[in-house]
Parts: sequence; C-alpha cells; structure tokens
Amino acid sequence: MFNSMLDESDACPHERDPFFLLARELHRLILRIEPERGNGIYLSRLKHAALRISGYVAEVANGAPRRRARSLDGKARTACHTVSWLLLYLHDANAITTETLQPIDAQAKRLARRLAERIENAAVRSTPISEAETPIVPATEELKGAVPFTEGEVSLMSPIGFEIQGSDDLSKEPPGDPEEGAES
Repeated sequence: MFNSMLDESDACPHERDPFFLLARELHRLILRIEPERGNGIYLSRLKHAALRISGYVAEVANGAPRRRARSLDGKARTACHTVSWLLLYLHDANAITTETLQPIDAQAKRLARRLAERIENAAVRSTPISEAETPIVPATEELKGAVPFTEGEVSLMSPIGFEIQGSDDLSKEPPGDPEEGAES
C-alpha cells in the first residue's frame, strides 16, 4: 500500500535491496508472535534485533563506504544469530510453537548466510582503500631506523624524544638498589 504511493524515482535504494527485503520479511514474521506473560523481555530483544538488522542492511544499501559496509554486514549477521538463539529461548519457554519457530529461524539463518557470503566476497574483491578512510601516520627519520626490541634490552622512544632503556629480565636486580646505598 505505502509502496504504491511512491513514484519509482522517489524510492530509496534500500527498498529494492534483496538483503533489506529479507530483513523486512524477518521483522514481519517476528511481529506475528503473540507476547506471553514472563517472556516479554525475550520478545522485546527479538524485535530489537530484527530492527537492528534492518537498519544495518538499509545503511549498506543506501551507500555506506566499503569499510563501514563490511562492519555493518558483520553486525547484521551477529544480530541474525541473536534472533536465532532468542527464538530457541522462547521455544524452550513454550512461548512459541515449533511451527512458529521454524520459518522465522530459517529466515534469520538464510539472511545470515547471505550476509556471510557478501562479507566474504567483499574481502576477496577488496581494492585499495581511499585516502579518506586510511589514517596516515608519517614516518620520521628518527623512527625509521629505531628497533623497538634488542637482545635482553627494551629500547623505546618517548614522545618527547628521550630514549628509555631497561632490561626485560625481571630476575636481575635493578642498578643502584636503594638498600645498598643505605648500608654504605
């Protein structure tokens, strides 16, 4: 009904995205579950997980940058797993029947599998990240030749340029033991 009121040119990209459509169907299935006394917390968390999934995949469909999109897909996949275990808890508490559980769980697992495939495909076809997404740390001449660890010694450069050295062997006595100075 609502979609028929929109002109196709006005539609948001997520409205045609297959991942969003799967997430939307998952949410519709979850909304059909009738709350039972004492199980409201599980049902509430289930609905929130479904909404998170929809939000994550919608943001990706609407053009999230590549790194953000992979992160959002991972979060959506995790939320699919949350839906799955919450369904089991509701089923164990006799709040939902097996007939109710199976289609919702199947939809959550289908979406999780598709998200995993998309994450894997994005990793395979990964291209260089734009400069806007990569933090640039300039290498100074002072730090280029620095070796942070040497045999038995730790050598670090402090932020103000002083070299700090010490032994990584804790069994050795520190030089200038305060008790030695007290005896003499």
